[in-house]
Amino acid sequence: MLTVIRGTYQANLPELTIYARLADQGFAPELLGARNTAYRDEEVGMPVRRLATPRITGRLSQTLVGGYLIGRVSPYRYLAEYLRGFDRAVERSTILSPVDLGHPTSYQAVAHRPRKKVVVQCWDNIPFNWPTDRPLARHYEAVLEQADLFLAFSKMADWALVREGVSPQRRFQVYCGLDVRRHRPPQAEERDASRRALGVDPGTVVVTFVGRLFHGKGIFTLLEAWPEVDARFRLFLVGSGPERRRAEIRARQLGVEERVRFLGPVPHAQLQTQVLWGSDLFVMPSLSNPQWREQLPQTVVEAMASGLPVIASASGSMAETVKDGETGLLLPPDLPSVWAEAVNGLGADAEKRRRLGEAGRRAVERSHDAERNARALGEVLWRRVLGQAPPGAP
Repeated sequence: MLTVIRGTYQANLPELTIYARLADQGFAPELLGARNTAYRDEEVGMPVRRLATPRITGRLSQTLVGGYLIGRVSPYRYLAEYLRGFDRAVERSTILSPVDLGHPTSYQAVAHRPRKKVVVQCWDNIPFNWPTDRPLARHYEAVLEQADLFLAFSKMADWALVREGVSPQRRFQVYCGLDVRRHRPPQAEERDASRRALGVDPGTVVVTFVGRLFHGKGIFTLLEAWPEVDARFRLFLVGSGPERRRAEIRARQLGVEERVRFLGPVPHAQLQTQVLWGSDLFVMPSLSNPQWREQLPQTVVEAMASGLPVIASASGSMAETVKDGETGLLLPPDLPSVWAEAVNGLGADAEKRRRLGEAGRRAVERSHDAERNARALGEVLWRRVLGQAPPGAP
């Protein structure tokens, strides 16, 4: 049994597709998460088990002990992220795959070596991003030293592992996948139905952002650019986040509230049919800072699979999939006038949008096909982690 451990992290459903497909490679994948996460078990694509976290003690440690009395160096701040009953829950597992290097469940997982194999999921594309004075730094170092394999979900994440001294034998880079038959460009009638659902007429250019509504995703760059964008263009912001209210206020201050719509969260199963198929452009203006840069949003991949050209910032791992001038446009982050010019230019050029969108679709088929990527991952898990040939292999 292969246990994918999300813990207190939300189950980003597209990320889990490649794991669910491992059932076809001779594994029995399951998801182990926390009880207080919002995803529905039936959405995940594999069996789900949930464990409790130290709720009262953990919350107290986060707010008082960790956040005020002791400060940022306190390991007690992370108490609420451990899973209670973890040892019993993974008794029957062969491979444990925790969510990232710094999460407490990764340390819980390596405590079960060598009886269990540990394959750590890695998204962080900044090396040495866990300084020695941060909470649980010794736990981070233990995971880095002891895990059997690090699964890098981008080339930059793999590069970060190289800088941290992880040998080639303990690294494998593969992209998360998606079902390229389900995620596809729309037929004409499907596009018309999606645009009716969005409430736009044929002459409107629909520009869409999907993601968490907070400053780091660059949503204020879009809003500041919008007064300079053609009046026929409409911006749809899909998602929730801590700065939605501020973003709505800023749209009113800029006088663009009639051309900007906040759709809120859209269920993943409906995102393609209700939003992406009715769109003309997809935008992802993410920013960067010393602790975080974009880690290749799955929504960008889904937009490209739907045949949409993408305008993205040159942040983090974005350039691995969005090739400037080939599948979309890459722009410097946080320059509203530059973004306005790019949106106006591409929005007015239907032929260029078609060409970039078709190239993006082909790129997704090459690099992000869940079935193909799951086969590659399964081969690595069997041969390099378990030391066996895959079922049916010579």
